[in-house]
Order: sequence, then C-alpha cells, then structure tokens
Amino acid sequence: MKPDLVAIICHHIAETGVEIQRAIRTSPVDPADSGWQFLCPIDEHPESSGKVWLISEVLTVHPELNQIIDAPIGSRFVMKDDKFIEVGAV
Repeated sequence: MKPDLVAIICHHIAETGVEIQRAIRTSPVDPADSGWQFLCPIDEHPESSGKVWLISEVLTVHPELNQIIDAPIGSRFVMKDDKFIEVGAV
C-alpha cells in the first residue's frame, strides 16, 4: 500500500481516540484514494463527519492495521479479540 494514498476515518476515531471496530475497502474514487474506510462501532454517520488521513498517518496511529492494509478492494473486517477478522466482501 502506498503511504501517500488517503483513507476515510470516522470522526470518533480521529478526534476522540475511539478504537477502530470496522474496516471496509471499496473502489477508490480518485487516484489519491486507497478505498479504505475505518469506522467506529456506531452504524450511522453523516457523510460529512469523515476525516481524510494519509495511509502513513493511519498506520502510525493504528499499527494494528498493518495486518490488513494490503487486502483487496471489496474486503470487510471487524475487530474481535484484538485482531481483525474478515467478514465478507462489500
């Protein structure tokens, strides 16, 4: 994964330190987009509440993501027992 690509981070994670509970990789919308979205346990978020971080920033703050960061587009993970478990395709 190129460290200069970006990801969407839930504002609860970015601003208050809530742990990442879900990780979803969709098709990128532009060349700088990794397709990754890192989300908290809350199901509904206003679209405007997402924060854009570089992949390098995400991995510095959340090194546990190194185990899944190269997963293919369409991957979906949940955190369970301090590990990300793949739960199917998007």
